[in-house]
Amino acid sequence: MEVKGALAAVIAIICLLAGIGIGYGVGTIVAPKPTGPTGPALTGTLKIGGLIELTGDLGPWGPMYRAALELAESDVNAWLKDIGAGFKIDILIEDVESNPTVCLDKVKALYAEGVRFFVGPTSSAELSAIKDYCDSNQLLVISHASTALSLAVEGDFIFRACPNDAAQSLAIAKMIEDVGVEQLIILYRDDDWGRGLMEAVTEAYHGDIYDTIPYTEKPEYTTEVSTLNSKVSAAVSTYGADKVGVLAISFGEIATIVQTAKNYPTLSQVKWFGCDGFVMCTELLDPAVVDFVNKTGMVCTVFAPTKSPRFEHVRDYIYRQVGEEPDAYAYPLYDAVWLIVLSVLEVDSFDPVKVKDVLPKVAENYFGATGWMKMNAAGDKEASDYDLCAIVEVSPGEFEWKYVGKWDYATNTIIWTVQVYG
Repeated sequence: MEVKGALAAVIAIICLLAGIGIGYGVGTIVAPKPTGPTGPALTGTLKIGGLIELTGDLGPWGPMYRAALELAESDVNAWLKDIGAGFKIDILIEDVESNPTVCLDKVKALYAEGVRFFVGPTSSAELSAIKDYCDSNQLLVISHASTALSLAVEGDFIFRACPNDAAQSLAIAKMIEDVGVEQLIILYRDDDWGRGLMEAVTEAYHGDIYDTIPYTEKPEYTTEVSTLNSKVSAAVSTYGADKVGVLAISFGEIATIVQTAKNYPTLSQVKWFGCDGFVMCTELLDPAVVDFVNKTGMVCTVFAPTKSPRFEHVRDYIYRQVGEEPDAYAYPLYDAVWLIVLSVLEVDSFDPVKVKDVLPKVAENYFGATGWMKMNAAGDKEASDYDLCAIVEVSPGEFEWKYVGKWDYATNTIIWTVQVYG
């Protein structure tokens, strides 16, 4: 692509500095000022829609994601000022309420206000709801947490700063096999993400899928949990509790599901497993459910950001703001903002069509809070290792989410640091 003199050199340097962990906002070393012209003629304010969930099933993660966006806006604007750019960014944070319809309405409203770039939303159902509208109107979107395989489409205006579920399904299957479960029952959200992950795990798992139980989001899950209990009881009577497991593909509603599951003793006798949909969910730390979660294991998989000074910079800020260990998907949200801005600078334009064309190359040369951001042909971050996280008792009666192991992508092996399942 055509290089734009001194400014392009600045972008290359900032990406390199970020790659070795001393990028802007991390330490005392900052991006150098251009030595030639002040850079592109872009002026004014670049508005970016921040589509996050402050309420609904994904609401517990909202404060973390808001903090990530606040930090990204602050860091980016400080850097733009430092290099003499003629514009700044303004992230317009909108609560999409964990609701695909609301998410689409918010995108339409922001579009009417002149917004052409978006980061978020979290869920694949929300992203699916806005995809056609964004493609039709040439609105560029970078989701930080959508992982559904159905949204891995080449050439569209949708990018994802996290890996899709092709790798996570392998990690989940290997984890379940590693602890000796041979009969698996999958309870899953009946949406694009839930169905896709269920199908991918089913294909990757070398044991038997005893049954699958779909559910739709609602206030209570009495019927589904009763069905789950019947299936688990039958499997236990034939194969033994140590050979039976439950995989929950859920969001924050898992706390309500667990509350109901406590009424069935057999459900607490088998191993449970989770996924990135509810990793770090604070509602599972509630005394009403935490004993069940701790007893059954419920280890969750989540993609593993590369630990670096840039990672620690984001982690420390979010922890100070919300008092909790950040979810892994807070980091790509921060990176998504940088990718948009660096791509805008590269093409010297606020045109989403031009930005779309260069964004993958910019990502390939950017090292952020999650590590190298190289994308695959569909515009999703390339696959990586996955962390294993679980709620553990850190002192009598005190529970916290902790990292308990890792799935290695290159070797398809599980490495436990804490033996959650005994």
